[in-house]
Amino acid sequence: MKKLIFILATILTFNCYAQIQQTNNTLPGRNSEHIVKRMQLHCSGEDNPAAHIKKLNLLNTKSLVWKWDTIITFDILNSRHQRLTQICDTQGNVLIRTAEYWQTNAWVNYERYTYTYDTNGNMLTYIREQWQTNSWVNYGRATYTYDANGNMLTYLYEQWQTNAWVNSYRNTYTYDANGNILADLRERWQTNAWVNYWRATYTYDANGNMLTYLFEPWQTAWVNYERYTYTYDANGNMLTDLYEYWQTNTWVNYERYTYTYDANGNMLADLREQWQTNAWVNSYRNTYTYDANGNRLTYLYEQWQNNAWVNYYRDTYTYDANGNRLTYLYEYWQTNAWMNSGRYTYTYDANGNMLTDIREQWQTNAWVNYSRYTYTYDTNGNSITGKYEKWQGNWQPDITVLNLYSNKNIIYNVDTVYRYQASYKSFTSGIPEIAANSNLIVYPNPATNNITIESSQQAVIEILNIQGQLIKSVAANVNKTNIDISALLSGVYLVEVKTEKEVVIRKFVKD
Repeated sequence: MKKLIFILATILTFNCYAQIQQTNNTLPGRNSEHIVKRMQLHCSGEDNPAAHIKKLNLLNTKSLVWKWDTIITFDILNSRHQRLTQICDTQGNVLIRTAEYWQTNAWVNYERYTYTYDTNGNMLTYIREQWQTNSWVNYGRATYTYDANGNMLTYLYEQWQTNAWVNSYRNTYTYDANGNILADLRERWQTNAWVNYWRATYTYDANGNMLTYLFEPWQTAWVNYERYTYTYDANGNMLTDLYEYWQTNTWVNYERYTYTYDANGNMLADLREQWQTNAWVNSYRNTYTYDANGNRLTYLYEQWQNNAWVNYYRDTYTYDANGNRLTYLYEYWQTNAWMNSGRYTYTYDANGNMLTDIREQWQTNAWVNYSRYTYTYDTNGNSITGKYEKWQGNWQPDITVLNLYSNKNIIYNVDTVYRYQASYKSFTSGIPEIAANSNLIVYPNPATNNITIESSQQAVIEILNIQGQLIKSVAANVNKTNIDISALLSGVYLVEVKTEKEVVIRKFVKD
């Protein structure tokens, strides 16, 4: 749809297409995802209107996708806790999703979302209701409009007050001829009128790479607040990322990131500097290594102290022959030596579905169990059970966030649960069957930061998630095109290459 979509796409709480990664150890600067996170500062949250991404209306042969139908969760006592059910149309679009809780030996309604769509699969409305005094009561409503290209033009959110819908806020978007978003205006409803709240404006180069992002709040006039400026190499890899804030009527430097890459587009290093006393001063840097397949092998985080780089922590990864991650080792630097801290070990079935994720901590010079995730699957690769346990001399039930998987892709997550049971239904999606007779080559696969696409013709390349939603679009070079995928969540994706003669689809895995 447009190159910026990955910046705007943060997922609504009840959005059918959420892909939420398994919780890991997280520390500031631990990975290159800060590139996207920094660009999402004013485009995130549950009220983000771009949380819905336009579903493509592809006219080629359709393929089968699976959506969960019912999820039942259990608490730490192994008692029923919550039931989620959803009804979809024939294309797999969610029409109604309901949440219930187990109370006094019966399921009791809690919350319901109802969705409508246009003929292209674009979401037109959703209504959120809550269960009160044995009936559904309106809570919130969102309404979307689109242009002929499927670009979102307006987003209106209303709240239910005194038995009527009352305006709350709205966003209005404008685009260039290539579908890149140029402006995003947020207004609030005050005293029966729309009042400016903030606006964001964007500029791009000829390849659709974002060059600047400007954020301005409304204070009787538009006032500068913060600005991001980006540069890129010839392959579209981001080279620098400058953040400035507005102070005393001038832009003031705050921080700068600089990135380097190998010939395959894998990020080798990213350096963060801060502006101090009118000069750039090193803050921290990340360094990465990869195997021949593009899998990340090591990640080193260093801090700048006393005019020298000092080790802080490092990650080491191993993989099987199919590219499935087998281990993840986390170490920290202490007394001039690397000390073990945490270790993850993964197992898989013959189809590459993850069965267990066991996490250990280093205590008294030995690895000690800490937690365990366990999943089982049906014959279609859908996770039908998930379970979380912690080690207390033996494995005991505990609560966490558990993922639902389909075809190795995270399609949903359930929060504050010990375990779940799930059932699924199949639908015909907007994703064409993958053509096997084309000379299109995609590598590495799996990939971490970049993929390279070899094609003998001029083409348009699009990255789709497994539901057929557009994530990114670029113009292909003849022979080789390098695409940055560092912002994508882990999972299975599709590369669609459109030439004058054919449309070819290839799958790849984002590590």
